[in-house]
Amino acid sequence: MDTFREAAHRRWSRQAWTLAGAVRAGRARAKADPGRAVAPVDGEALRALVATVAADARLVRVPVNQPPWTPTGLAVTTGEDVSWLAWGSLYLVRPLPVALRPRLILRGRVDVGVPVEGARDTVTFRADRTGELRLGSVYPGELQADGTITTDRIPYRAMSGTLSAVVARWAPGSDPRRALESIAGRDRSGLCAAEAARLTDPPAPPAV
Repeated sequence: MDTFREAAHRRWSRQAWTLAGAVRAGRARAKADPGRAVAPVDGEALRALVATVAADARLVRVPVNQPPWTPTGLAVTTGEDVSWLAWGSLYLVRPLPVALRPRLILRGRVDVGVPVEGARDTVTFRADRTGELRLGSVYPGELQADGTITTDRIPYRAMSGTLSAVVARWAPGSDPRRALESIAGRDRSGLCAAEAARLTDPPAPPAV
């Protein structure tokens, strides 16, 4: 069987067009996210604060230059509420200011369960199974329904930046919104207040 070998100049041209398309897509997403410039977050201070009201809280760094999934060390049980409060950016091409925030690229799942996403940098969901919470940056891959990632021409190793998150497990019967509201005044990052506000007025599901 003959093996197809792409000429080097054609391969370089194709990859250049692919990268240019990624930059354009990233710029479009960044323009739709005007609040992307955020102040640095003291992750350990935030974790310690959340730990005063949650059953468990962990600080996690999520690599952007490798495919999901990153273990968080947070063990959860079916039916428990779980939150993540995330910050940081993924950069497509340095030094161009094309950055993606966690709301666009960060996903979570419990063990091998269905991936969870959110429209903001903070998320709270109910665990559909017992296991460890895992987080991952999906870009530049494409997330499949079973949690696997497929990639096309741009490798993960081309990405740079840092994503971090405080993940929390809430005790059965507790109210994450009230808990986050109770500590929002001591949280300089504003992430606790942001998630409490989101839980107060969650987005409505699309009409069928």
